[in-house]
Amino acid sequence: MVDQLVRRSLDHPKRRWVVWGITLFLLLFVTLPCWDHYGDRQSEVRSLSTELYEATLASNNVAAMQSRLAQLGTQDGQQNLFFDQDRAEQFRESVTEITFDLQCQLKRLTLSDPRQTPWVPSQGLVQMQR
Repeated sequence: MVDQLVRRSLDHPKRRWVVWGITLFLLLFVTLPCWDHYGDRQSEVRSLSTELYEATLASNNVAAMQSRLAQLGTQDGQQNLFFDQDRAEQFRESVTEITFDLQCQLKRLTLSDPRQTPWVPSQGLVQMQR
């Protein structure tokens, strides 16, 4: 029975249309969804490998960041111990009194808050501005 069906389909005068129809069916309903699924998985792999690369770079830089954080922590402690807000007010007043006593002119005396520079990934660790 199957043999007769195969023979009839091979001997059929419109067998080219049948072959094209089967090919089109396989292309539209099987191959294209598989191709989309493959493309989605490939883009997911790319994004995950990029994420892995960024995490690896960050983990390699942890020791340098910790040492820099410790260095900044000691600097902040020193600044706070030696020159806090009250000390800045006293310093400003003493400089003003000294200039008045010496009969000089004081153009401008500015004591500002410490500046912090933003993190720039291409430069590595943050460099202090002077």
